[in-house]
Amino acid sequence: MERCLETNIVCSNCNKSCKDCKLDKCKETIKMIDRLEEKEYDFKIKKIKAQLPQMCRNCGLLQILNLDKQLVYCPYKIKDRCILL
Repeated sequence: MERCLETNIVCSNCNKSCKDCKLDKCKETIKMIDRLEEKEYDFKIKKIKAQLPQMCRNCGLLQILNLDKQLVYCPYKIKDRCILL
């Protein structure tokens, strides 16, 4: 069951719209929040990859340790050189 974003109460009409909550609007708001978070995540990933060397941008071995601090780890990168190339 979904909870109302304003009151945090589950609608008593089994997820039908009620006069106070309008659960359908809450669901739409939740979807909008999810889309916004997804866009922010994608933007942060692109920002990190833009700072990497060209050869490392599409590497599948990169592990993002901290998205906000832009920490990236690659097991094959030694002293700023990739040993795979």
